[in-house]
Amino acid sequence: MGLRPTTWIWEQRWGLSIAVMLIGAAVLTLIVRNSQLLAGEVPITRWLSEHDGYGLGDIAEVWDVLVTGRTAPALWIGTVIVAWWAWGRYAGATIFGAGLLTAPISLIDLAARPRPTASLEWVTAGGVGGYPSGHVMFVILVFGALAFLAGRHMAIPWQRRAVQWSIWASIILMGPARLMSLTHWPADIGASYLIAFPQLLFAFWMYPRVLPILRDYLPWVYKLCHGHRVIEPSSDPA
Repeated sequence: MGLRPTTWIWEQRWGLSIAVMLIGAAVLTLIVRNSQLLAGEVPITRWLSEHDGYGLGDIAEVWDVLVTGRTAPALWIGTVIVAWWAWGRYAGATIFGAGLLTAPISLIDLAARPRPTASLEWVTAGGVGGYPSGHVMFVILVFGALAFLAGRHMAIPWQRRAVQWSIWASIILMGPARLMSLTHWPADIGASYLIAFPQLLFAFWMYPRVLPILRDYLPWVYKLCHGHRVIEPSSDPA
């Protein structure tokens, strides 16, 4: 007997989730490359910028300082060191790889969208590089990987939940915070989530599968990554 549709969907949830988000990112990119502002972008941005009563503007300012072209590499390497120290070489290598995933999109201007002006106008002169948001992608990939590793390796439940919830809350709030600071349009933020989360999910899926492959085919690399402190991940990436 064949698998029930719901069972098949659950078993393929990783691949399906990645595919759906990548298709959404491709469609959104094609739309914004052939248009200017989308319907609703100005009202959404204006409303958020005028209702900064929950500290999101402060979050945006902090991330602006931490995730700039000069400081982001240091923050990334610092996170790698923390993961290495806490959970071993393989965890550190995972954070390092997640950070590398931000580079290709950061170097490519997928859609030459100008950033918002103070009056929320579309001014093309000298304004490029806003699509997708590099800040949001960096936070999703680097700190999303850190949250994942904390969930896999932290033994004390309340500490594990506290670390994960605080990281995921920062990731979720990062997008609205960038809109409040008038540094991006909503489509820029949406594209960041649609592009970065499939990469992060792929890293989640690969995490328990890489070490066995290395052990069988590249034992010297396995020994290098494994070290003496790594906690062997289980076969289930969930």
